[in-house]
Amino acid sequence: MKPLRRTRADGSRPSLLHHYFGYLYRRSSFDRAVLATVLCIFVVSGAIWLWQYGTNNQTIVPTGGGTLHEGIIGAPRFVNPVLAITRADQDMVNLIYRGLYTVDADGTLVPDLAESLTISEDGRVYNLTLKTDQYWHDATPITAEDVVYTIAMVQNPELKSPVRGNWNDVTVELIDTHELNLVLEEPYTPFIENLTLGIVPRHLWGSLSTDEFPFSQYNTMPVGSGPFRISEVIRGDTGLIERYTFEVFPEFSPSPAISGLAIHFFADEVEVRRALESGDITHTAALDNQSVAALAENYTVYTRPLPRVFALYPNQNRNPALRDVAARRALSDTIDRATLIEEVLAGYGESTALPVPRGYGLATTTSSSSLARATETLLAGGWQQTDAGGWEKTIDDVTVPLAVTVTTANVAPFEATAEFVADAWEALGVDVSLALYEQSDLVQAVIRPRDYELLLFGTDIGRQLDFYPFWHSSQREDPGLNVALYTNITVDETLEAYRTTQDTSEQVALLEDFIAEIRTDQPAIFLFNPQFTYVTRSDIPITIPAQLTRPSERFATLPAWHIQSESLWPMVINRLENQ
Repeated sequence: MKPLRRTRADGSRPSLLHHYFGYLYRRSSFDRAVLATVLCIFVVSGAIWLWQYGTNNQTIVPTGGGTLHEGIIGAPRFVNPVLAITRADQDMVNLIYRGLYTVDADGTLVPDLAESLTISEDGRVYNLTLKTDQYWHDATPITAEDVVYTIAMVQNPELKSPVRGNWNDVTVELIDTHELNLVLEEPYTPFIENLTLGIVPRHLWGSLSTDEFPFSQYNTMPVGSGPFRISEVIRGDTGLIERYTFEVFPEFSPSPAISGLAIHFFADEVEVRRALESGDITHTAALDNQSVAALAENYTVYTRPLPRVFALYPNQNRNPALRDVAARRALSDTIDRATLIEEVLAGYGESTALPVPRGYGLATTTSSSSLARATETLLAGGWQQTDAGGWEKTIDDVTVPLAVTVTTANVAPFEATAEFVADAWEALGVDVSLALYEQSDLVQAVIRPRDYELLLFGTDIGRQLDFYPFWHSSQREDPGLNVALYTNITVDETLEAYRTTQDTSEQVALLEDFIAEIRTDQPAIFLFNPQFTYVTRSDIPITIPAQLTRPSERFATLPAWHIQSESLWPMVINRLENQ
C-alpha cells in the first residue's frame, strides 16, 4: 500500500519545516529538549565553519578612496629637482616630479617619462624617446625641450645644483619634440641612475634669469607631472608652509588607488610622533630608530636596505699608527657590531666588514668581535704593551703610541656610534679622543681639507654600486670622496673597468676582485649599513620598492598604495577582473 500524502485545505503540501515541528510536537518534553540541543549545536557549528572558511579563503583587496596623511620634518623651500637638498625638499620633489626613469616595486630602474632608451656600442650615447601622452599638472604636454632645459639648469655653475656633479661632461642634443641624445665624454655604466632626475616644465621656468630661478614661486608652488597635484597650501603665522593638500591628477595613468594626499610639515621629531599617535598623520619616515622601535608594537614598520656604508676612515698622513695594517685589523676586531646595531640603531641596520652594502646582490661578510684576537693581532704585528696598558710600536724609526682621535658629526647616530667605538677600543688599551662637529662644519673644515685622524662617515654607494668616487686614487683630494686616501693600482684598474663595461657578469667579477683587495688591505674599519624605516598605521598596508637609494624613493610606487580595502571571495574577485 502506498503511503498517504497529506495535503492542506488549499491543496498544497506541508513543508519539511512543518513536518519537523509537527514531529517535535508529538515527542516528549525530554526528546524535544535533546533534539533542540542537537539543532543548536548544528547551527552554531555551521556558523563557525563558515566564518573560518571565509577567513581562510577571502582575500583583502584594495578599494579606491581615502586620504593619506604623511608627516615630514622641515619646511619646503626648494621643491625643485635642480636645487633640492634637504630631506623635506627631496621628498616633495620625488612626489611631484617625474624623471625619465623611476624604480618599480622590485627596486629596478624602469622607464617613466621615457618610452625607450638605446645606448651606443661604445657606451657614450644615450638616445631617449619620450612618451607622447604625458602632461604637466597644468595640462601642457611634456616634451624633450623640458628635459634639455632641466639638465642645462643643473649644469649651470651659478645655480650650484647639488646634483651638478652627476651631469658634468654630458652634452645634450635635442633631436625633435620627443627625442634627444645624451652624449658622455667617456663610457660610464652607472650613468643610467642619473636618469631619475626630476624634470621641470620649461614653459614655466624658461623665462626666468639665473638670479630669479632660486626665488621663483614655483619652488614652493610646484607644477609637476606626478600622480597627485597640489590643490591647497596651508601656511602658518610665520608664513612657512605647514601643509600641502593634493588631489589626483586625472591625466596620470594608472590612476592612484587613494583619492587624496596631505603632507604635514613639523619642526622636529617630537611633533611628528605626537601627530602620529594622535591620528593627525598616518605615515612618516621622519622618526629616529629609537622612536621607531618604541612604536613597532602598535604600528607597521617597513624597512629597506640603503646602499650606504658607515665606516671609520683613517688619514695615515695625520696618524702614523694607522699606517699599520695590524693596528687597523685589531681596531676592527674589537668592535662588537651586533651590539652596536642593537644599542645605537635599535636593530635597524646590518653589520658589515666590507664596503659593500648588504641586500644589493653581492656576497658580504660580517665580523665577530674578539678582544683576545685583537690583542694577538697587535702582538703579531710588532706592537708592544706598555706598563700602563697601552700599546706602542716603532714605525719609520719613531716610537708611536696606539692613540686615535675619532672625528664625526654631533648628531645621532654618529655621536652614539663614536662613543660605542671609543668604549670598545679603550678596553683594548687604546687612547681615544672624540671630536664632534656641526654637519656643515664637518664638511667644510674637516672633510674637504682632509683634517682628521680617523673619520666616522657614511658613504652613499648608489643602486649601481659605483665605488670609484670613494676608492679610486684620483679621488683622494677634494672634491673626491676617497676619504681613506687609499691608493692601490689594482683597485684603480678594476674600478675603471667596472665603469665602462656593460656586461653584467663582468661587472660582478670586477667587484669581487675589488672586494678581495679591500679585504687584504683593510683600508678602513667598516661598521654597518643603515636601514630605511617607514612607520604607518597597521590598518593601512602599502607597497614600497624593495630597494631604495634614498628615502624619498618610497613614493615611486605611490599609485599602488591604498588606504581602504575589503574582504572578497575569490569567485567575486575573478568576476570583477573579468568585467
